[in-house]
Amino acid sequence: MKGRSILILIALFIFVSCKLKPAKQAAHTNPVRLSPASYSHKKTIVSVKIQDSSEYSPANETAIYYVVVTDTGTNYSELRDKMENIHQALNIAIDTMGRYYNKTKDLIALPDNDSDEIYAGAYYPRRSPTDFLSLEYLTFYKKGSPSNTIALIAGIYENKSSADSALNILKPSQRNAFAIKSSIYVGCMH
Repeated sequence: MKGRSILILIALFIFVSCKLKPAKQAAHTNPVRLSPASYSHKKTIVSVKIQDSSEYSPANETAIYYVVVTDTGTNYSELRDKMENIHQALNIAIDTMGRYYNKTKDLIALPDNDSDEIYAGAYYPRRSPTDFLSLEYLTFYKKGSPSNTIALIAGIYENKSSADSALNILKPSQRNAFAIKSSIYVGCMH
């Protein structure tokens, strides 16, 4: 019984000390109508089955998600313009999580003065299921990709059928769109 109490205290400590970076909206030089974020991320300490076919392993803190990518490239400005066009044409919300392209660092990054001192001025990836447009580094979702390849993400889904539905909506106008089955780290990043 004493061992169980210690495990509960450790789990509670981990839960309190690890938090996910909240989604923020960033200002663009070209105004974009952004829809408010309307999702919540549920983080679990104990082993549970997450909806449908997604898999979670507390041992390595990863989850299997399906990432829908509309296009890839190395030019941030071109992909940002494409993201804004998709937003206008298909009414898919944009969520930059407060990140922008830092030309000096050649990096998609949070502002240097971000409240998260650990990731201020650095890249912080989208890691939870969402149906927002955003610009991410492909290597976070597809291991072995060139580190400078940017992916225009249209969503991260817990199951293949949801990703396939999103692809069906995108394919008529976004012929390069595809989905990746990805093992995404969902543990504490602090």
